[in-house]
Amino acid sequence: MGAQDKFYIVDTKTKDYKLKATIDLNGKIPGPSRVVLNPDENICFVSCSKSNLVFAIDLDKKRIFKTIPMVAPYLMILF
Repeated sequence: MGAQDKFYIVDTKTKDYKLKATIDLNGKIPGPSRVVLNPDENICFVSCSKSNLVFAIDLDKKRIFKTIPMVAPYLMILF
């Protein structure tokens, strides 16, 4: 996850950590983001405090399936 509007999926099973996909986070304002995986590690949540958005990303399908507006999201805990 960079400070810009891209989310990168990297294959950690390969020796050279090959880039598998890049997902555009439309609406993200440049700045810090936090990333949390669900327990099954197939859904990733990216909080963007400057944009007031949380992106829910399906890692199997490599796409955003939900954009959640919320005021200044920063740290996240999943239940």
